[in-house]
Amino acid sequence: MNKEKLEGMTAAEQLQWKQLHQPDSAKSMERDAALELWGRSVERHNLRYRTMLSDGDSTAFNALAAAQPYGPTRPITKLECTNHLPKRMGTALRKASKDGRLGGRGEWRLTKEKCQRLQNYFRSAILNNLEDQRAMEQAIWATFFHVTSTDEDPHHDRCPAGPASRCFFQRARAEGQPPPPHAGHNGTALSREVSHAVLPIYRRMTNSILLKRAAHGKTQNSNESLHNVMWGHCPKEVFVGKDRVEAATAEAVAKFNRGNFALAQVMDHMSLPITELTHSALAKKDKVRVQKAERATDVAAVAARRARCAGRQRQLEQREDQEGEVYGAGLMGDGGE
Repeated sequence: MNKEKLEGMTAAEQLQWKQLHQPDSAKSMERDAALELWGRSVERHNLRYRTMLSDGDSTAFNALAAAQPYGPTRPITKLECTNHLPKRMGTALRKASKDGRLGGRGEWRLTKEKCQRLQNYFRSAILNNLEDQRAMEQAIWATFFHVTSTDEDPHHDRCPAGPASRCFFQRARAEGQPPPPHAGHNGTALSREVSHAVLPIYRRMTNSILLKRAAHGKTQNSNESLHNVMWGHCPKEVFVGKDRVEAATAEAVAKFNRGNFALAQVMDHMSLPITELTHSALAKKDKVRVQKAERATDVAAVAARRARCAGRQRQLEQREDQEGEVYGAGLMGDGGE
Protein backbone atom coordinates (compact mmCIF):
# COMPACT_ATOMS: atom_id res chain seq x y z
CA MET A 1 0.00 0.00 0.00
CA ASN A 2 2.94 2.34 0.62
CA LYS A 3 5.13 1.17 -2.24
CA GLU A 4 5.04 4.50 -4.14
CA LYS A 5 5.57 6.47 -0.94
CA LEU A 6 8.62 4.41 -0.04
CA GLU A 7 10.11 4.70 -3.52
CA GLY A 8 10.26 8.47 -3.10
CA MET A 9 12.30 8.22 0.12
CA THR A 10 16.00 7.97 0.69
CA ALA A 11 17.45 4.78 2.18
CA ALA A 12 17.69 6.42 5.61
CA GLU A 13 14.09 7.65 5.42
CA GLN A 14 12.88 4.19 4.38
CA LEU A 15 14.67 2.60 7.34
CA GLN A 16 13.15 5.13 9.75
CA TRP A 17 9.66 4.58 8.28
CA LYS A 18 9.95 0.79 8.60
CA GLN A 19 11.13 1.06 12.22
CA LEU A 20 8.12 3.23 13.08
CA HIS A 21 5.72 0.78 11.41
CA GLN A 22 6.94 -2.45 12.95
CA PRO A 23 3.96 -4.48 14.26
CA ASP A 24 3.67 -4.47 18.05
CA SER A 25 3.70 -7.75 19.94
CA ALA A 26 1.06 -8.60 22.53
CA LYS A 27 3.70 -8.15 25.25
CA SER A 28 4.67 -4.64 24.15
CA MET A 29 1.02 -3.56 23.77
CA GLU A 30 0.18 -4.70 27.31
CA ARG A 31 3.30 -3.00 28.63
CA ASP A 32 2.54 0.30 26.88
CA ALA A 33 -1.12 0.19 27.96
CA ALA A 34 -0.14 -0.40 31.60
CA LEU A 35 2.33 2.48 31.56
CA GLU A 36 -0.34 4.78 30.11
CA LEU A 37 -3.08 3.72 32.57
CA TRP A 38 -0.90 3.95 35.69
CA GLY A 39 0.83 7.09 34.46
CA ARG A 40 -2.38 9.10 34.09
CA SER A 41 -4.46 7.74 36.99
CA VAL A 42 -3.61 10.52 39.48
CA GLU A 43 -4.01 13.38 37.04
CA ARG A 44 -7.20 12.08 35.43
CA HIS A 45 -8.94 10.24 38.28
CA ASN A 46 -7.10 11.30 41.46
CA LEU A 47 -6.41 7.69 42.44
CA ARG A 48 -3.56 5.20 42.55
CA TYR A 49 -3.65 1.57 41.39
CA ARG A 50 -1.89 -0.23 44.24
CA THR A 51 -2.03 -3.74 42.76
CA MET A 52 -1.82 -5.43 39.38
CA LEU A 53 -3.70 -8.71 38.91
CA SER A 54 -1.59 -10.58 36.38
CA ASP A 55 -1.88 -13.74 34.29
CA GLY A 56 1.77 -14.62 34.91
CA ASP A 57 3.56 -12.60 32.25
CA SER A 58 5.87 -10.13 34.02
CA THR A 59 6.53 -7.77 31.10
CA ALA A 60 3.93 -5.14 32.01
CA PHE A 61 4.58 -5.37 35.75
CA ASN A 62 8.36 -5.09 35.36
CA ALA A 63 7.87 -1.99 33.20
CA LEU A 64 5.69 -0.43 35.92
CA ALA A 65 8.16 -1.35 38.65
CA ALA A 66 10.94 0.34 36.71
CA ALA A 67 8.86 3.42 35.83
CA GLN A 68 7.63 3.98 39.43
CA PRO A 69 4.62 6.08 38.32
CA TYR A 70 3.79 7.02 41.95
CA GLY A 71 7.35 7.45 43.14
CA PRO A 72 9.80 5.13 44.93
CA THR A 73 7.87 5.15 48.24
CA ARG A 74 4.61 3.85 46.72
CA PRO A 75 5.41 0.55 44.97
CA ILE A 76 2.88 -1.52 43.03
CA THR A 77 2.12 -5.05 44.21
CA LYS A 78 1.73 -7.90 41.76
CA LEU A 79 -1.07 -10.44 42.32
CA GLU A 80 -1.55 -13.75 40.51
CA CYS A 81 -4.82 -14.78 38.88
CA THR A 82 -5.92 -18.03 40.55
CA ASN A 83 -7.26 -19.26 37.21
CA HIS A 84 -4.02 -18.75 35.32
CA LEU A 85 -1.68 -20.08 38.00
CA PRO A 86 -2.92 -23.70 37.75
CA LYS A 87 -2.74 -23.42 33.96
CA ARG A 88 0.93 -22.53 34.29
CA MET A 89 1.43 -25.70 36.32
CA GLY A 90 -0.27 -27.70 33.56
CA THR A 91 1.84 -26.02 30.88
CA ALA A 92 5.06 -26.81 32.77
CA LEU A 93 4.05 -30.46 33.27
CA ARG A 94 3.11 -30.96 29.61
CA LYS A 95 6.38 -29.36 28.51
CA ALA A 96 8.35 -31.65 30.85
CA SER A 97 6.42 -34.64 29.54
CA LYS A 98 7.25 -33.79 25.95
CA ASP A 99 10.80 -32.45 26.28
CA GLY A 100 11.88 -35.10 28.78
CA ARG A 101 10.04 -37.91 26.99
CA LEU A 102 8.17 -38.72 30.17
CA GLY A 103 4.81 -39.33 28.51
CA GLY A 104 3.58 -42.17 26.35
CA ARG A 105 1.79 -45.31 27.41
CA GLY A 106 2.11 -46.95 30.79
CA GLU A 107 0.57 -46.61 34.24
CA TRP A 108 3.56 -44.75 35.67
CA ARG A 109 4.14 -42.30 32.80
CA LEU A 110 3.32 -38.57 32.77
CA THR A 111 0.47 -38.66 30.26
CA LYS A 112 -1.58 -35.66 29.16
CA GLU A 113 -4.49 -36.91 31.24
CA LYS A 114 -2.29 -36.98 34.35
CA CYS A 115 -0.98 -33.49 33.59
CA GLN A 116 -4.58 -32.26 33.57
CA ARG A 117 -5.37 -34.08 36.83
CA LEU A 118 -2.29 -32.67 38.54
CA GLN A 119 -3.27 -29.22 37.30
CA ASN A 120 -6.71 -29.70 38.85
CA TYR A 121 -5.17 -30.89 42.13
CA PHE A 122 -2.97 -27.79 42.17
CA ARG A 123 -6.00 -25.57 41.58
CA SER A 124 -7.97 -27.24 44.40
CA ALA A 125 -5.03 -26.86 46.80
CA ILE A 126 -5.01 -23.11 46.12
CA LEU A 127 -8.76 -22.48 46.24
CA ASN A 128 -9.29 -24.61 49.36
CA ASN A 129 -6.61 -22.77 51.34
CA LEU A 130 -7.01 -19.11 50.45
CA GLU A 131 -5.51 -16.68 52.94
CA ASP A 132 -3.46 -19.52 54.48
CA GLN A 133 -0.23 -19.69 52.53
CA ARG A 134 1.32 -22.43 54.69
CA ALA A 135 -1.71 -24.71 54.32
CA MET A 136 -1.76 -24.02 50.60
CA GLU A 137 1.87 -25.08 50.23
CA GLN A 138 1.32 -28.23 52.31
CA ALA A 139 -1.74 -29.19 50.23
CA ILE A 140 0.23 -28.85 46.99
CA TRP A 141 3.06 -31.01 48.31
CA ALA A 142 0.52 -33.55 49.55
CA THR A 143 -0.60 -34.09 45.94
CA PHE A 144 3.01 -34.54 44.84
CA PHE A 145 3.80 -37.18 47.47
CA HIS A 146 0.46 -38.89 46.83
CA VAL A 147 1.17 -39.45 43.11
CA THR A 148 4.80 -40.49 43.72
CA SER A 149 3.98 -43.08 46.41
CA THR A 150 4.43 -46.82 45.92
CA ASP A 151 3.54 -49.92 47.92
CA GLU A 152 7.15 -50.15 49.09
CA ASP A 153 7.49 -46.43 49.84
CA PRO A 154 4.09 -44.80 50.64
CA HIS A 155 3.93 -41.06 51.40
CA HIS A 156 0.30 -40.36 52.26
CA ASP A 157 0.75 -38.72 55.67
CA ARG A 158 0.09 -35.29 54.13
CA CYS A 159 -3.14 -36.43 52.45
CA PRO A 160 -6.47 -35.50 54.11
CA ALA A 161 -7.46 -38.10 56.70
CA GLY A 162 -10.87 -39.68 57.28
CA PRO A 163 -13.31 -41.98 55.46
CA ALA A 164 -14.26 -39.19 53.03
CA SER A 165 -10.65 -38.51 51.99
CA ARG A 166 -9.86 -38.42 48.29
CA CYS A 167 -6.79 -40.57 49.14
CA PHE A 168 -7.50 -44.31 48.91
CA PHE A 169 -4.74 -44.99 51.43
CA GLN A 170 -6.23 -42.66 54.07
CA ARG A 171 -9.76 -43.97 53.45
CA ALA A 172 -8.62 -47.53 54.11
CA ARG A 173 -6.75 -46.44 57.23
CA ALA A 174 -9.84 -44.62 58.58
CA GLU A 175 -11.97 -47.73 58.02
CA GLY A 176 -9.43 -49.96 59.74
CA GLN A 177 -8.69 -51.85 56.54
CA PRO A 178 -5.28 -52.73 55.06
CA PRO A 179 -4.35 -50.26 52.32
CA PRO A 180 -5.00 -51.64 48.82
CA PRO A 181 -2.14 -51.78 46.30
CA HIS A 182 -1.25 -48.56 44.54
CA ALA A 183 -1.55 -50.16 41.12
CA GLY A 184 -5.14 -49.71 40.02
CA HIS A 185 -6.04 -47.34 42.87
CA ASN A 186 -3.68 -44.40 42.36
CA GLY A 187 -4.87 -43.05 39.01
CA THR A 188 -2.10 -40.44 38.87
CA ALA A 189 0.81 -42.64 39.95
CA LEU A 190 4.23 -41.57 38.65
CA SER A 191 7.44 -43.54 38.45
CA ARG A 192 10.55 -42.58 40.40
CA GLU A 193 12.14 -41.27 37.19
CA VAL A 194 9.14 -39.06 36.41
CA SER A 195 8.81 -37.82 40.00
CA HIS A 196 12.44 -36.68 40.02
CA ALA A 197 11.84 -34.86 36.71
CA VAL A 198 8.77 -32.94 37.91
CA LEU A 199 10.14 -32.15 41.39
CA PRO A 200 11.77 -28.85 40.21
CA ILE A 201 8.39 -27.79 38.79
CA TYR A 202 6.70 -28.29 42.15
CA ARG A 203 9.51 -26.45 43.91
CA ARG A 204 9.13 -23.53 41.52
CA MET A 205 5.32 -23.45 41.75
CA THR A 206 5.37 -23.53 45.57
CA ASN A 207 7.67 -20.54 45.79
CA SER A 208 6.57 -18.52 48.83
CA ILE A 209 6.39 -15.24 46.89
CA LEU A 210 4.29 -16.84 44.17
CA LEU A 211 1.81 -18.41 46.61
CA LYS A 212 1.54 -15.16 48.55
CA ARG A 213 0.44 -13.45 45.34
CA ALA A 214 -2.32 -16.05 44.91
CA ALA A 215 -3.65 -16.06 48.49
CA HIS A 216 -6.20 -13.34 47.67
CA GLY A 217 -8.25 -15.72 45.50
CA LYS A 218 -8.97 -13.15 42.79
CA THR A 219 -9.30 -13.92 39.07
CA GLN A 220 -9.42 -12.06 35.79
CA ASN A 221 -12.95 -13.31 35.08
CA SER A 222 -14.41 -9.80 34.98
CA ASN A 223 -11.81 -8.81 32.39
CA GLU A 224 -12.58 -11.86 30.30
CA SER A 225 -16.32 -11.13 30.55
CA LEU A 226 -15.77 -7.57 29.36
CA HIS A 227 -13.61 -8.81 26.49
CA ASN A 228 -16.36 -11.25 25.50
CA VAL A 229 -18.89 -8.39 25.29
CA MET A 230 -16.40 -6.26 23.37
CA TRP A 231 -15.54 -8.87 20.75
CA GLY A 232 -19.24 -9.62 20.35
CA HIS A 233 -19.56 -6.12 18.88
CA CYS A 234 -16.22 -6.22 17.10
CA PRO A 235 -15.02 -9.78 16.26
CA LYS A 236 -11.26 -10.26 16.34
CA GLU A 237 -11.42 -12.39 13.20
CA VAL A 238 -12.54 -9.40 11.08
CA PHE A 239 -10.24 -6.47 10.35
CA VAL A 240 -11.77 -3.10 11.24
CA GLY A 241 -10.50 0.42 11.71
CA LYS A 242 -9.62 2.23 14.93
CA ASP A 243 -12.98 4.07 15.14
CA ARG A 244 -14.90 0.78 15.06
CA VAL A 245 -12.75 -0.70 17.83
CA GLU A 246 -13.15 2.39 20.03
CA ALA A 247 -16.92 2.45 19.48
CA ALA A 248 -17.18 -1.27 20.29
CA THR A 249 -15.11 -0.77 23.45
CA ALA A 250 -17.22 2.15 24.64
CA GLU A 251 -20.47 0.25 24.03
CA ALA A 252 -19.09 -2.87 25.74
CA VAL A 253 -18.05 -0.93 28.86
CA ALA A 254 -21.47 0.76 29.03
CA LYS A 255 -23.34 -2.55 28.68
CA PHE A 256 -21.02 -4.35 31.07
CA ASN A 257 -21.63 -1.77 33.80
CA ARG A 258 -25.30 -0.86 33.26
CA GLY A 259 -26.80 -3.40 30.88
CA ASN A 260 -28.66 -2.49 27.70
CA PHE A 261 -30.29 0.48 29.44
CA ALA A 262 -26.95 2.25 28.92
CA LEU A 263 -28.14 2.77 25.33
CA ALA A 264 -31.00 4.91 26.66
CA GLN A 265 -28.46 7.20 28.33
CA VAL A 266 -26.58 7.51 25.06
CA MET A 267 -29.79 8.35 23.21
CA ASP A 268 -30.70 10.94 25.84
CA HIS A 269 -27.25 12.51 25.55
CA MET A 270 -27.80 12.77 21.78
CA SER A 271 -31.27 14.30 22.32
CA LEU A 272 -32.94 11.34 20.64
CA PRO A 273 -36.51 10.45 21.69
CA ILE A 274 -36.80 7.47 24.06
CA THR A 275 -40.21 5.85 23.62
CA GLU A 276 -41.99 3.28 25.75
CA LEU A 277 -41.24 0.74 23.01
CA THR A 278 -37.52 1.50 23.33
CA HIS A 279 -37.62 0.97 27.10
CA SER A 280 -39.52 -2.30 26.62
CA ALA A 281 -37.03 -3.60 24.03
CA LEU A 282 -34.02 -2.76 26.23
CA ALA A 283 -35.63 -4.37 29.27
CA LYS A 284 -36.38 -7.51 27.27
CA LYS A 285 -32.75 -7.75 26.13
CA ASP A 286 -31.50 -7.55 29.73
CA LYS A 287 -34.08 -10.13 30.85
CA VAL A 288 -33.00 -12.56 28.13
CA ARG A 289 -29.35 -12.05 29.08
CA VAL A 290 -30.07 -12.85 32.75
CA GLN A 291 -32.11 -15.93 31.81
CA LYS A 292 -29.28 -17.15 29.60
CA ALA A 293 -26.80 -16.71 32.47
CA GLU A 294 -29.08 -18.64 34.83
CA ARG A 295 -29.46 -21.48 32.34
CA ALA A 296 -25.69 -21.63 32.02
CA THR A 297 -25.45 -22.61 35.71
CA ASP A 298 -27.92 -25.49 35.32
CA VAL A 299 -26.43 -28.93 36.06
CA ALA A 300 -27.21 -30.26 32.58
CA ALA A 301 -25.79 -27.13 30.96
CA VAL A 302 -22.60 -27.43 33.01
CA ALA A 303 -22.22 -31.09 32.00
CA ALA A 304 -22.75 -30.23 28.33
CA ARG A 305 -20.24 -27.40 28.57
CA ARG A 306 -17.66 -29.69 30.14
CA ALA A 307 -18.22 -32.23 27.36
CA ARG A 308 -17.63 -29.52 24.73
CA CYS A 309 -14.54 -28.37 26.61
CA ALA A 310 -13.22 -31.94 26.70
CA GLY A 311 -13.80 -32.24 22.95
CA ARG A 312 -11.91 -29.01 22.29
CA GLN A 313 -9.11 -30.22 24.56
CA ARG A 314 -8.80 -33.44 22.55
CA GLN A 315 -8.62 -31.44 19.31
CA LEU A 316 -5.99 -29.16 20.86
CA GLU A 317 -3.92 -32.16 21.94
CA GLN A 318 -4.09 -33.61 18.44
CA ARG A 319 -2.81 -30.33 16.99
CA GLU A 320 -0.08 -30.11 19.62
CA ASP A 321 1.06 -33.62 18.72
CA GLN A 322 1.52 -32.39 15.15
CA GLU A 323 2.74 -28.82 15.72
CA GLY A 324 3.88 -28.62 19.34
CA GLU A 325 2.46 -26.34 22.05
CA VAL A 326 2.51 -22.74 20.78
CA TYR A 327 0.30 -21.04 23.36
CA GLY A 328 -0.33 -21.55 27.05
CA ALA A 329 -0.14 -19.96 30.48
CA GLY A 330 3.51 -19.48 31.37
CA LEU A 331 4.85 -19.81 27.82
CA MET A 332 5.08 -16.05 27.25
CA GLY A 333 6.99 -15.16 30.42
CA ASP A 334 8.56 -16.48 33.59
CA GLY A 335 5.89 -15.08 35.86
CA GLY A 336 8.44 -13.16 37.86
CA GLU A 337 8.93 -15.81 40.54
